[in-house]
Amino acid sequence: MPVKQAYQEFLDETIKNLHQGQRLDVQTILCQVFESLMELERTVFLHESPENKGNGFYSRFINHLQGRFEITIPRDRRGQFYPLTLEIIKQDSARMDQLALSLYSQGVSHHGVSLIFKDLFSSHYSSGKLSQWVKAFESLRLSWQRRVLSSHYHVIL
Repeated sequence: MPVKQAYQEFLDETIKNLHQGQRLDVQTILCQVFESLMELERTVFLHESPENKGNGFYSRFINHLQGRFEITIPRDRRGQFYPLTLEIIKQDSARMDQLALSLYSQGVSHHGVSLIFKDLFSSHYSSGKLSQWVKAFESLRLSWQRRVLSSHYHVIL
């Protein structure tokens, strides 16, 4: 099935669901978009690798800027398929991690970071994960504090 046709079918199905009164929130739509993109990626991948076949799906929970949700990820029999769409999702997750570390380094407590993420993203960051960041940040801070300073510095006035 051509990509354009599959995308049009996805849009038609989503619009039909809306007209039937099904309530769709941003998370549901994002989930459908991500899953559709990954299925299209697998279709193209399998078309380029005719000796390989699709082999169902597996589920993963994703922490995204729109919250935490479950998506189904297509797979192939040989385990060679990896959807690029997952990289987009992982980049958002990495930005969330960076934000949490930045908040903590600015003096926001573990509990404060956790509350901010719950309010903004409907996502909870555990104390354990925050503690891991603190340990990583602490080693960087200590290495910076213990660095050897030069005995002479040049100043331009």
